[in-house]
Amino acid sequence: MTSMGVKMRDGPIGTGEQAARLRQRRVRRLFAALAAAGFVTGLAMALVEDDTKGPAAGVGALSPAFAIGAVVLGVIAILWGGLRYWQSTDELDRRDNMLASMIGLNLYALTYPAWWTLWKGALVPAPNGEIIFMATVIVTAISYGWLKYRN
Repeated sequence: MTSMGVKMRDGPIGTGEQAARLRQRRVRRLFAALAAAGFVTGLAMALVEDDTKGPAAGVGALSPAFAIGAVVLGVIAILWGGLRYWQSTDELDRRDNMLASMIGLNLYALTYPAWWTLWKGALVPAPNGEIIFMATVIVTAISYGWLKYRN
């Protein structure tokens, strides 16, 4: 018996539970592969970056070939990973993902124009794309976690 008085089923798991476990395993492997690709790319970027340019310079710190390769890898990983994730999830995960994506997009759509306008009014420094990007990713991830695990 559980705390709600419902008897848990004894015996082997059914086909629905097996399918759910396989789906979870595929999603975990996908996230692990994408995280590994991001880690390797970031590590390689740190190793090939030209420190003589100085961290503040930013421009020209990477070779053009490496920059193009990293962007191509990133675009492929995001598009392929998104497609594979969509194929590996059920309708409830898709709904949570779409809602979280909408929340993240709304954050971006509200933050950048407001920051840009205040900057033009000389009230704040110029908009920082890295801060806005990271805030968008973090808010989207938190939103997804909250939507997925709220019950």
